[in-house]
Amino acid sequence: GKRGGTNVFESLASINEVMDLAYLDIVDGSIDLKVNKNVRIQLSQATLSIESSNLLQSTQLAGIKNSLTSLDFKDGTIRAGDVLMKMKDIRYIGESGHFSAGHLNIDDTRGKFALELKNVLVDEMLVDEKRGDIVSSNISWQQAKFNIRSGSGGKELNSVLNISNVKGKNTSVTGLAGDISYTTHLDELAFSQLDKRPGRSLTLEGLQFNGSKLNIQGKNFHSGINRYKITDKKRAVLENISHKSNG
Repeated sequence: GKRGGTNVFESLASINEVMDLAYLDIVDGSIDLKVNKNVRIQLSQATLSIESSNLLQSTQLAGIKNSLTSLDFKDGTIRAGDVLMKMKDIRYIGESGHFSAGHLNIDDTRGKFALELKNVLVDEMLVDEKRGDIVSSNISWQQAKFNIRSGSGGKELNSVLNISNVKGKNTSVTGLAGDISYTTHLDELAFSQLDKRPGRSLTLEGLQFNGSKLNIQGKNFHSGINRYKITDKKRAVLENISHKSNG
């Protein structure tokens, strides 16, 4: 973003006036890019390759993305509206949009969710920096922790979130829905599509998961399931169900 009147695009343009830059490599650099009031990207220990002619024509995040041929960085943060994403050990391949992450934290600053994922692969992620829309596909992880709070208030999502073809392993989940808390461990979790649009309810298709030690605690009861397997539109398998009322 601009600071003191000059930004990275203007600096590169002035260099390009005296040198014909087709490609540009940056090694072990720091990047602080404020796209607009809602989106900010900060990267440290970044190594990247850029098609500079495309970059100089870029005025939006999509254009910057298309100019990158590769990007590696040790630490990074992306803030988009109420969502803060912290990343470690990232490798991004520009042509395909594919990236891998050693560690990925996604937090809602309103406290609705906190997600921690390890050894993550993402085939494609598209971000509309003006609307805040996020479209992503073919996501997988090897280990994760999810903390989810529903019914905690806050403003309605005013952008589109569409995620497709998700597969995760070894995921611990804790959550709170009103006065009911729950914990479980998921061996595997998958769904074909999650879609949330402004003014509409969230839709989730093709959900399937299996796991163990599901514990549900309410004000006057406690329930547990030792093992389970649940698949969308198919019969659920539940083993060793327990239930105890306190009042």
